[in-house]
Amino acid sequence: MSSYEDAISRNAYDEALTLFLNEAEVLLLQSEYDRIRANIEALPDEFPQDNLFIQYYYHLSTHLAFPFIARDKLFSLIRELSFLNEPNRVAMIYSALLINYMYYEEYNNDLLKLIEDAQLFFEHNESGLELRCSKVLNIWISLGKWWISLEYDRAFEIALDAEKLAFELKDEAALIFSRLALARLYNDRGKFTKALLQYEKSLQLIKKKSYGHIYEPLIRYHKGDTYLIMGSLDEAKKEADKALAIIDENSAFRYNLYVIHYYCYRIPEELSECEQIIDKILYEYPAADAYFKQGFMYFAQLRNAYLAKDREKITYYCSRLKQKENHKYFLYHYPDTYLYYAEACLFTGNGFEIHKTLDNLIKEAPESKFPLAVASAYAMMGILHDRKNEKKESVKYFSLMERVLIENEVEGLQITGNAILNEILDRSGSKVAQNLIQQRSDFKPQPRGIQSAPSGSETNFPDTHIRIYTFGTLHIKIDGQDIPEFDLNRQKMLSRLLKFLIVHRKSYVPKEIIYDTFWHNYPIKSARTNLHNLLFRLRNLLGTKHDFIASEGENIRLLMDSYRLDADMFENYYFQGKKLLRKDDNPAALQMFEAAADLYKGDFIDFDLYDDLINNERESLKKKFHFILHAAIKLYLDMGDYHKAQQFSKKLILHDPCCEPAYRLLMIASVYSGNRNEIPRVYKQLRKKLNKELSINPDEVTNNLMEKLLQGGFPSKATWSDEQLL
Repeated sequence: MSSYEDAISRNAYDEALTLFLNEAEVLLLQSEYDRIRANIEALPDEFPQDNLFIQYYYHLSTHLAFPFIARDKLFSLIRELSFLNEPNRVAMIYSALLINYMYYEEYNNDLLKLIEDAQLFFEHNESGLELRCSKVLNIWISLGKWWISLEYDRAFEIALDAEKLAFELKDEAALIFSRLALARLYNDRGKFTKALLQYEKSLQLIKKKSYGHIYEPLIRYHKGDTYLIMGSLDEAKKEADKALAIIDENSAFRYNLYVIHYYCYRIPEELSECEQIIDKILYEYPAADAYFKQGFMYFAQLRNAYLAKDREKITYYCSRLKQKENHKYFLYHYPDTYLYYAEACLFTGNGFEIHKTLDNLIKEAPESKFPLAVASAYAMMGILHDRKNEKKESVKYFSLMERVLIENEVEGLQITGNAILNEILDRSGSKVAQNLIQQRSDFKPQPRGIQSAPSGSETNFPDTHIRIYTFGTLHIKIDGQDIPEFDLNRQKMLSRLLKFLIVHRKSYVPKEIIYDTFWHNYPIKSARTNLHNLLFRLRNLLGTKHDFIASEGENIRLLMDSYRLDADMFENYYFQGKKLLRKDDNPAALQMFEAAADLYKGDFIDFDLYDDLINNERESLKKKFHFILHAAIKLYLDMGDYHKAQQFSKKLILHDPCCEPAYRLLMIASVYSGNRNEIPRVYKQLRKKLNKELSINPDEVTNNLMEKLLQGGFPSKATWSDEQLL
């Protein structure tokens, strides 16, 4: 029992208060919000009411759980603590309020005034503030200015400066928000892979921390939002569900997560679910006039009308949004709102409104900052002109779309309607757009007959001279001739650089990152020379007649289309198979999964087991391979190919010896193929592995299945259809 708890147990409340105030500042810096709140709530009611400092610590510890109550109290405390000459505590309150507004995605005049007040306070009191308080407040003012686009020209600089300073101060809240800022910037640029990496870094940071339940929902909300833009609806919903599972049931942020759920529904049959979420937010959200609530409501009603293909309602809500007093809601998730409004108008055929909205967006949102939005705007402008048979203009806009996608390496288009996406494919004829759109999990192509091969197949790959094989031992072929393994592996630095470029093949890599990775303590001039020499040797090894290194300023990468890589082909088959599986085209899905499994000759570059550069991609590909094997087994069972089901079950067990579902599927396949006597051996093998590796026994599902099969029973289709990989 702590000294504080002991004092409470003895009803020595004055002593407990002294003990609490002595340690409260440390608890606050450690983000021990639950402990602060619990300690205060253990005191009699009159203590918090009468003591200004208890109120200060209580509302700082609860401002994210109960944002609107805390805001009023914290603003009041600013005045009272200023009168008592407590500038450091006032600075902490300003920092907390800025976090509060950004956490709940407020973009309105209240936030603008808060930033101005905080800036004014900082300028007047900087010399009297403790160094840490000063630096922390400066981080939040800078991030706040970017949050409402006052400093968008310096966005990356602000986010990176904030991240660096947060590292120095060990301020994990500031570190999380600086990474969220970076992720949002990557979203605007259509670089979703980089955005997802920022979320993963933040989730790793808060793992097992006491305040994880406060910031994890925020990170997962933004991660879900990124998946929505990518068209990965299942992934978006998973992120929202994970956040809802851990968030306080009274937290106002639950409603932000309901919004992710809302946008996961995209077909007319799901309108009732959409209406339920709208009602929940409309009638239950704790702040009646919250900017988030009002902005969401307008665009949600427009979206529901669009889902229902109700032209009258779409026209009505568009006209409401055009009213002067409602223009402010276009800033709710700018520039997404402009795009959604234009897409709805494109459905109704309101050419004038489409042209005006998109033209304004293209002028206001520079391509360098919002390439995803600009490319999407160009795509819709192309449709608009092509519908009017203005071929010259439509070709111009589709060409602009393709240029923005290529030059900025944008990974998608921000358009939600399946019909509009199909129209872009039909009217533009763009292979770039086709590749991006077909990767979306929510995309349903219009029937065009059966394709002879997936987009990732050998026949559809460009004619390349360099082939890179990464499954198992890394090896390379140039014009059909193997580069001797000895020549590659004896040059360790050269081999490691090639592997680094392979892992980072999907985007340019700043040379300074390579310098830091390979020559961490070297002077920049020496590192630059070393890289130049290494690239020269690599070109010599692979043959200088083939240009395969692309350079853009101080960034390099493997030149796209100059090589063929087995891992990319594997992933293409994997995504095609999943898409066909969702459409219940099981034979075609199985064909893709078989082709992917044939490519998997071993784990990704499997002899570099301790190289962090490779581990993440290896694990990602391994999970996809396990999914492919598991899905194929169930498809073989559906088709009655029990021999193949057995083969793939054994292959899955070989690669994942503790995968209990694989053993159950092997038992089922064995029974249907007439090998019921194999079941005890399979069960014994499973039990031995689980005991040895995990010190556990097979679960109840496995035991029940074994007993049923040994008694002569045959499992139903539901038995294997319900099997899921953990």
